[in-house]
Amino acid sequence: MTRTRAVVFDLYGTLLEIGRPVFQERLPRIEGISRRQWVEFQREDLLVRPYVSREAFVDAIVARFGGGADGHRATLLDLLEVELASVHAVEGAGSLLAFLRRRGLRLGLITNSASPYREPLERLGLAELFDAVLFSCDAGARKPEERLYRDTLARLGEALTADPAAALMVGDSLGNDVRAPGRAGMRGLLIGASGTARAVPRLADLGWLDLDTLEPLLPEGAEMVLAGERLSVERRESLDDADQGRYNLVARLRLRTARGLEKVAYVKRFLLPESIEVERLMARLLDEIHVGSCPNVLVGTGLEPLLVVAEAPGVKLEAARGEPAYAREVGRHAAAAYLFANADLRPRNAFLDGEGAGLRMTMVDYEHCLLNLAIDLEGIPDPLDRDALEALGRVELERRVARRVLADAHMRRAYRAFLGPHAKDAGLARAFRAGWMEVHGKARVLRQVVVDLLEARLAADPPLVVGTHAYRRAFLRLDLEDVLSRLDEDPDRACDRCF
Repeated sequence: MTRTRAVVFDLYGTLLEIGRPVFQERLPRIEGISRRQWVEFQREDLLVRPYVSREAFVDAIVARFGGGADGHRATLLDLLEVELASVHAVEGAGSLLAFLRRRGLRLGLITNSASPYREPLERLGLAELFDAVLFSCDAGARKPEERLYRDTLARLGEALTADPAAALMVGDSLGNDVRAPGRAGMRGLLIGASGTARAVPRLADLGWLDLDTLEPLLPEGAEMVLAGERLSVERRESLDDADQGRYNLVARLRLRTARGLEKVAYVKRFLLPESIEVERLMARLLDEIHVGSCPNVLVGTGLEPLLVVAEAPGVKLEAARGEPAYAREVGRHAAAAYLFANADLRPRNAFLDGEGAGLRMTMVDYEHCLLNLAIDLEGIPDPLDRDALEALGRVELERRVARRVLADAHMRRAYRAFLGPHAKDAGLARAFRAGWMEVHGKARVLRQVVVDLLEARLAADPPLVVGTHAYRRAFLRLDLEDVLSRLDEDPDRACDRCF
């Protein structure tokens, strides 16, 4: 099976859409020409010749069809401005491209586009995500000419020139984005079609495929047991880029119970698949100390694990609230974050349910937990090898601790973020402390339960992997002892120091 090393995209109709195509639609009438004449001129000239500016581009049109003396030029420039300003990214494009790039894939772009249509790619911040960008106007040729695909592969690296099948072309044209790249040895995937081999309805669906086999990671009809209930996947719905996390891909699932009732959950594809185990372990730890979390289940076809998480109760936190019950809930979750080194304690991850004394908060996204000791990993061949790290010995590991994630200032910033303009309210501070004391005290009572869970995971294979990027490594006994040092700390003293 060929391993995918690069993904090459079409641009318009795939990654970008023109909201108001007024320039394209009105130009034939303004110039007094047929649509066929306009299309032919684009193919023969505008799409295969570079123009240094919008003005030069419009001048070429006026020179070809006339009308420069009676204000057509100014009208065309105005329409071009409106059209370019209306260009927007397809739903999920930004998060998908960023995810693929962080996964180590090379990204390319081949588009049959005229010079001015490069501007939206820059304006929307997508150009920087690509390793190779080829506009037909710069290449002097249009898709489906084979050399465009070969030139792009060469720009993406010698390995892809030698093995074109390692590159996947994605676009909305069967001829240009599937058949033509196929003749160059690439694989193709069609966007916007259904019932066709190697096709998906929406761009965002690409993020939920195994790119080597193009098989869905979680197909419709897949079954699971979530929170004790058997459910089947009815459909998956993409989320806007603004609702995606910084690293992972998230989608909404519409699920169906055996009795035909609809349920909602969310599926997460982790940038680092090993992070799933951190989130699953944290859910168990939080449940033990009576800090609610969303039930989850590990799913997938065997190609890559995914995590399905039940919908958080209530509504997403939109703004800080000046209620004692709210401050108490913040205190409860802050204590849990302190004990288990949650570096992602943020209001954006909080949901509120209930009112008054019955108010409850639920947090989501626990992959950034259990790493407080940022160990310098320079010179260590495999930071995910737990036994090799442990073999370095305690003295060397402690010497390598570059910093501690749970700095007091970090916890104080979290407090201010949740309380906002109410951060100096003495009554809310007392309610916060009460919540902290409740959870920290409960965890101390259940110390052995916590120890048993962490000890079991520490001994299991494959090793638990904590952290992201620079400090990503196997969970160690030193980390377990670090958790216990906070667990055994006097709750009052811990709360005083942090807040």
